[in-house]
Amino acid sequence: MRPPHLRAPLSYWKDNISLFSHAVSVTENNFLARYNLGAAYLGINRSDLALKEFQKYLEIIRDNPEAYATVASLLDREGRTEEAANYHFKALELKPDEPQYLNNVGIVLLQQNKLDEAIKHFSEALRLNPQFLQAASNLQFAQGRKSRTP
Repeated sequence: MRPPHLRAPLSYWKDNISLFSHAVSVTENNFLARYNLGAAYLGINRSDLALKEFQKYLEIIRDNPEAYATVASLLDREGRTEEAANYHFKALELKPDEPQYLNNVGIVLLQQNKLDEAIKHFSEALRLNPQFLQAASNLQFAQGRKSRTP
């Protein structure tokens, strides 16, 4: 039988949000709880709260490219593309051989009308993953735009 101090918490945590919210409130710099709380908020489509938790996570752990990419994606969804661009670039800096990050930065560069740089990033994404259809489509679009640019 479990000791009494272990029985109560098991019945108290009704879901991941209550569990990880509590962990965040009673610990300092708990990166794992922050990350999991962000993921739990994503699971219930609360991207606003997820974004805050992932950003707090990145204040503690600064070398997780997946977390930077997640924050970038959430910022993009909110229309905060300039702010998202910084996170896309950081994700790629941390993992320069990730085709998805290369594609994401290519999109940023395309939005900034830096066509040669965008083409370079899409091409590298395709070199690393020749089956990456989104990068192939983006490359074709960027090349088409470049051919129409005086």
